[in-house]
Amino acid sequence: MGHGRCTAVVLLYCAVVSVFLASLVLAGDDGLSTASNMPLFEQIIVQPFTVSVISGRYGVFNATLALRASPIFPEHIHGELIPIGEQRRGSAEQLSLEHFNYPRPMEGEMPTPGMVDAHPSLLRIDVQLRFSGSTSGTVTAWALPAVVGVLERGLSEVEETDAAPTAQASFLFVSESKSMSPSTLSDVPSMARTATGIVELEGGRSGSFTFRFFSEHEFSLNLQLRTEDNTTDRSWVYGYVPPDNTLLSRPDRSQKAWWQNRGIWVFAITTFIMRAVMAYFETRRAANLRRKRTAAAAMEKKKIK
Repeated sequence: MGHGRCTAVVLLYCAVVSVFLASLVLAGDDGLSTASNMPLFEQIIVQPFTVSVISGRYGVFNATLALRASPIFPEHIHGELIPIGEQRRGSAEQLSLEHFNYPRPMEGEMPTPGMVDAHPSLLRIDVQLRFSGSTSGTVTAWALPAVVGVLERGLSEVEETDAAPTAQASFLFVSESKSMSPSTLSDVPSMARTATGIVELEGGRSGSFTFRFFSEHEFSLNLQLRTEDNTTDRSWVYGYVPPDNTLLSRPDRSQKAWWQNRGIWVFAITTFIMRAVMAYFETRRAANLRRKRTAAAAMEKKKIK
């Protein structure tokens, strides 16, 4: 094998080793790639999500999604959508929600610690999963009145009788491929889930939804619902809750000293090996060149004699 070909083979070998070592480093740094680390769906949705709603019919407002699981049957989850702050309408055609005119009563509803600007609940929500750990099921919602006395009666009707729901939908969350979901919102790409389907509304109307979980603490919901006047209300909902390390542990992303960065050590070792190999072959090449020159000089002297 020639000197140039041998050098090329050795350099290629070093490059392959470098890529392999780098892949090991990256794999070691990603502590969230295993499915066993992922929380159950019912554990995710009972977090106190703060949601922002942008609706063509109701303007913009914020709310808290307060859900909790049954202590006996964790696949049965119920709760309320609690508006907070103020409703902002962009035009006179957008409807005012009466709930924003009243403070939230201190008793008779789900507790809302720390929510001083909360209002009476907009929706009563019931989620029934197929079984504990499942990502499919049915969600049912009932619109609630704003007035306190009427609100209490409405909650009692929902809990004690078979009151007709305002909306109902079946869902099945499936994993998103990285190529189909290059979302910059998710720091846990393996957690990305999507569900799409039909929403059945009261009065025989219907609509559609697309629900995306970017991670265990962030989601978006797109709704297109047929209204009573035969128009379509398009709404976008964004939900967020601070990450909970007890629910999903994340590796420490704090800044490390340069000597604690394994990638730098891989680069340094690979560079050292490649330089050593290059120096070795360069020394051999120089030695061979000196031998050839010495032999040529000796032959030249013999010819002169």
